[in-house]
Amino acid sequence: RSLRSAENYELETRHHSRLLFLRSEWSTRRIDELAGILSQSVVLVIECFRSSFPPNTHPAILHPNTKSVADFISYSSAIMTLMEESNNEPFQYAVTLHLYPAFRRLKSGNTREKVVEDMGCCWIALGSLVLDLFVPDAPLDPAAIQNCTTERKCRDQHLIEIQMNLHRTLEQLTTGNNHSDLLDYLKCISNGISQQLESAPSLPLRKNIARLDMFWAEVRQFHSHVLSGSKIQELVGLLTSGDKNAIAREEVLQQSMAGFYRRLATVYTDYPDLSAPLRLAILYIRMGMRLVAYSALQSSSISSHQVFSLVAFPSARSSANICKDAGTAGPIGVA
Repeated sequence: RSLRSAENYELETRHHSRLLFLRSEWSTRRIDELAGILSQSVVLVIECFRSSFPPNTHPAILHPNTKSVADFISYSSAIMTLMEESNNEPFQYAVTLHLYPAFRRLKSGNTREKVVEDMGCCWIALGSLVLDLFVPDAPLDPAAIQNCTTERKCRDQHLIEIQMNLHRTLEQLTTGNNHSDLLDYLKCISNGISQQLESAPSLPLRKNIARLDMFWAEVRQFHSHVLSGSKIQELVGLLTSGDKNAIAREEVLQQSMAGFYRRLATVYTDYPDLSAPLRLAILYIRMGMRLVAYSALQSSSISSHQVFSLVAFPSARSSANICKDAGTAGPIGVA
């Protein structure tokens, strides 16, 4: 290399050394990383219902120490107890319907394939929870509701300012003062409304009601026909039972979810606040279905290898293969 490329060479060397450093620090198993991401995703959903938890309960939920699958199993047991303290009834019902059955599947001492399957069921349950809580029965626009609330507060503040000017003028005419207890009270109310307006989010103004109806119609149709709870559970049951056509059906479902995800991201670009939670739920379910399918493929490959070991010739080779399988899969994997 010439001196002209010394700067580029230095950048490449620094980048390469950083990659080597990251690779040397790579000691966490992939399944443990998935457990950590799952706990963070659960916290992300719970954060939306912060006000429904008592002050002394909420911090314990938001700081999970999940560095492994065992940590997540302990966290899931604790979180099931803590989430019972929420006073939001729809959230409580959805958690009881989706998360509790999935979390109870997680048990210590299971084989790796079983752990992957149970983790996949937890991802599916989390995605179904988000869909059930977010998809409304009737088409509505949360941004329109929030904008209407903000507009009402602006009118209230303007009305209070008019009242303050009138009372100030009256106070000057009667007593010659510029302040009174009533003015202080109105000023306190005006400051409270100002603080609420400052913290109000900036949301888009959408007036095309027909497009909103079309958006929610597509979402409800996809939710009821493709991601319905009965169909998802049926496919999970087929995958775990080793059905031959289940893998192909899972692939078709993955393609359908990927297509609808792209449609939400490209066609309904004017609804980012509505499509983002839906796309997140689709990604959760896609992750879960792929984990369950992966577990089914691993289990079937282990079973096929064990059959080959039983019929291997000579018998010494068969015994060696069976002992090897017993050492890698454990007593449950060979049974």
